[in-house]
This record gives sequence, structure tokens and C-alpha cells, in this order.
Amino acid sequence: MEFRTKKRALSRIEITPLIDVVLLLLIFFMISTTFVTTPGIKVKLPQAATQAATREQDIVVVVTEEGQLYFNNRRVTLDRLRLGLKEEVSKGGKDLLIVKADKESKHGRVVEVMDLAQQVGISRIAIATEPVKKK
Repeated sequence: MEFRTKKRALSRIEITPLIDVVLLLLIFFMISTTFVTTPGIKVKLPQAATQAATREQDIVVVVTEEGQLYFNNRRVTLDRLRLGLKEEVSKGGKDLLIVKADKESKHGRVVEVMDLAQQVGISRIAIATEPVKKK
């Protein structure tokens, strides 16, 4: 007796198109994702129970522990800061100044920045803080 063996076609799942699609999605999400980074100026902000989020249309001035001023990630003098703030106000759309002052910085330096902002026409001023760490 001779038995016939019937060969069945092997069914396989092709994963090559699946890998292509997954890689394309990965590339798409990597390119379209925006990363929020803080400026390279390191300051220790004071802690507070509430904290306001920084928006792109806000003007940010950083005051370091030594009293140095940074505007647009560049070290500036008080006179250069005045010119920069005047320029930002003249462009329009930016109505809030956020002062990121180190918790060890001199109070007088922060007041100078706030006074300068009011002189150039900025009426809304906020002090940046860190949230209080819960124990």
C-alpha cells in the first residue's frame, strides 16, 4: 500500500511590513515631539505652595546668587536689560515678566529688575518658584 502524503502549504505571517510601519511611527513621533528644556543658567528657586507655568510668550529674566542678570540666555547689564525689555514691549504680545531669582540673591537686585520692567511699560510681573516638596 502506498500512502499519499498531501503536502500542505505552510502559512506564515510576514512581519516585514509590520516592522516597517512600526519604525515609521517611531520616527514620526521622535520628530514631532517637542522637548521642554530649561535654560542653562542654574538658579535655586525659592519654594512655594503654588507655581505658575511659563509660557513661550512670557519674558524671562534670571537673577543669579551673585546678582548677575541673564536675558534671552545671555548675561546682560542693567542698561542692556532695559534696552532688551523695551524691544520686547515694542514687539507686542508679551505682557508678563517672569523673574527667576536665586533664593540666595539680593532682594535689592530683584527690586531693580522689577522697577526697570515697570519703567519700560511691563505691568505684570511674576516671581518664579519651585513647588514645595511633600514629605
